Amino acid sequence: MNTLQSGLELIRGLYHVEITEISSRQDAKNFSSRHLLHPLQIQMTPEALWMIHENQDTNSVYLIHDVLLMYFAAFRLQGHFIILGPYTTLLLSLRDSQQILERSGMKEISPGDVMLYRESYPSLREAEIKNIVRTMIRVLDPDSPVRVFHQPAEPAANAAQEEWDASTILISGDSDRPHYSSLLEKRYAHEQQFLDAIRKGNTRSALLNLDNMQQDVTYLKKIGTTMENERIGAAITRTTVRVAALEAGLPPIIADRLSSENTRRTQSARTVTQILDAKEDMVRNFCQAMRMNLLNSHSALAQSVLYYLEHEYYHPIRLRDIAENLDTSGKKIIRVFSEEFGVTPVAYLNRYRVKKAAELLRTTHLPVGEICGMVGVEDANYFIKLFRREYGKTPTQYRKQNKV
Repeated sequence: MNTLQSGLELIRGLYHVEITEISSRQDAKNFSSRHLLHPLQIQMTPEALWMIHENQDTNSVYLIHDVLLMYFAAFRLQGHFIILGPYTTLLLSLRDSQQILERSGMKEISPGDVMLYRESYPSLREAEIKNIVRTMIRVLDPDSPVRVFHQPAEPAANAAQEEWDASTILISGDSDRPHYSSLLEKRYAHEQQFLDAIRKGNTRSALLNLDNMQQDVTYLKKIGTTMENERIGAAITRTTVRVAALEAGLPPIIADRLSSENTRRTQSARTVTQILDAKEDMVRNFCQAMRMNLLNSHSALAQSVLYYLEHEYYHPIRLRDIAENLDTSGKKIIRVFSEEFGVTPVAYLNRYRVKKAAELLRTTHLPVGEICGMVGVEDANYFIKLFRREYGKTPTQYRKQNKV
């Protein structure tokens, strides 16, 4: 492989943009067949490419765009005619694509076709393209003259297109179109701040940066969103938050439960708003759990058991179930929990159930027998015994004296 070919391969690898040498009409036909979506993209037809080839001088670099706002750079390097691209410089919404098709008279393709087509190509700033070209020329053809960059006027595809300048396509009056790479950089910065806030349990900062991350893609949202897209986005956020929390020391059982809760809410949501609300609640819950974890001197095992008891109390709970869930033994759970909290897991569970029952007695008119089942105690007589032990009175007496 000669120096020119090696240089072109290097640029392809670094920038993931196609570089093609056009030396014959067949090369022009091959390029066109690979990249042309519609005949009205006349700049990429074989005839147009060969015309550029025949008229390209060694002192110029042409930055050419077509009706679908697909760009390529054309220039000579060591006497060879080179095309860099195609590439895009702007993000288009569904509305933009529709406008382009209407104004150019393209009826054979849909706005969705245009968007899918454009998304298959790299998005690069004009400044990046110029830098790539200058670098290639400086390294591979250092004795050649300094190049002048030109942007030829766009040839009209038909009479209706003659008065149309592609630069007038805007979204809702937005004159400063964001570039995809700058959006990614901005989102990356907010994402790092978001993860840091999760690790520190800073709810306010986490929600602020979550909002910033969503604002970063507001431009993309104008393309349109679906419930499935939002569910995918929620899953990505959920995984990111969970990993950050685990890395910061949150016990896995807590992270798993919070993640599972968000999964259930997201899958059962009927609107985009419900999905977004569930996402924000998940962030709040993770931050709260992280704050408790950071302030807590208890071991991960003791915290995990505590969390399990307080969040599964309304279900029948057996020690062996907890042990299996935490991949340890029942004896170790009893020993560690008792040492750190001064009470056995069973005693703590009974107290917690009675505490929850007392809240229901104060704030609802539910029958005592129903409340008994709601807090995970199946035997009403045993429930009354536990309650009297804790409060010194029966549930009925407690309700009469403490009803809100």
